Amino acid sequence: MIFLNIKKIIYSLSFVLSGLVLLIFSLNLLFSQEQTQYTEIKGNIINKIVDLSLFLEENSILQDRIYETEGKASHYGKKFHNRKTASGERYNMNNFSAAHRNFPFGTILKITNTVNNKSTFVKINDRGPFIRKRIIDLSYRTAEFIGGFGLPNIKIEGFVPEQPDFSLLTNDDYYFAYSYNYKPAIIPAQYLDFISAYYDFDSLMVNYNDMLDNDLIDSENTFIVFSNEYYNSYDRNNQVFYIAKWKPLSIPKIPVMMAEKIYINK
Repeated sequence: MIFLNIKKIIYSLSFVLSGLVLLIFSLNLLFSQEQTQYTEIKGNIINKIVDLSLFLEENSILQDRIYETEGKASHYGKKFHNRKTASGERYNMNNFSAAHRNFPFGTILKITNTVNNKSTFVKINDRGPFIRKRIIDLSYRTAEFIGGFGLPNIKIEGFVPEQPDFSLLTNDDYYFAYSYNYKPAIIPAQYLDFISAYYDFDSLMVNYNDMLDNDLIDSENTFIVFSNEYYNSYDRNNQVFYIAKWKPLSIPKIPVMMAEKIYINK
């Protein structure tokens, strides 16, 4: 008898507990139906500026096209002043020019004295040197500018026409850019602010150096540049050189949307 009574009590308690669970579930369902779920959008604006050093490091077009080598250089003595060069131009000891055995005439190169790290730029307008183990023959002015009298060890950097064919580079409007602070680069026109234009390379060099010496431009973000048409043209005597400043581009403002779910009781 006692066993039957205990069984009835347990059964009754189970029934009560089941009722309580059902009641709690029903109340929870009812409460949830009185809530409205919605998404609140909070906007955040990103406005990034393209960094020059990062651009030159990662985004310059086909940097592997840069010609680079090191070796001994010699220079023209004063006695060669005003003599005719292999290109037909007259040698001017005061110009930034050089002779190379096979670079096309008009090639622009960056020349750096590896001992004192002084650099300048030259235009190839003659053939030579014809003495073994010398890789370039510098004008008197060029040698003086980089402290390179004698047989200094120099580094040559630049974009050499026809090595490879620059007409195959890209369809974009781009410029070959040279700077004292960076390796030669290929920079799209949209990143350049053009300051002045020159039909003569030596006038460009004189003005570029004068502007740097007088703090009118900053060597960190100012280049001498010339268009891809210069190397793609058979006539390099009637092309334009420029002094141009790096123009950072603002990436279009992009709203970054963050969704946050919240609940509000009615």
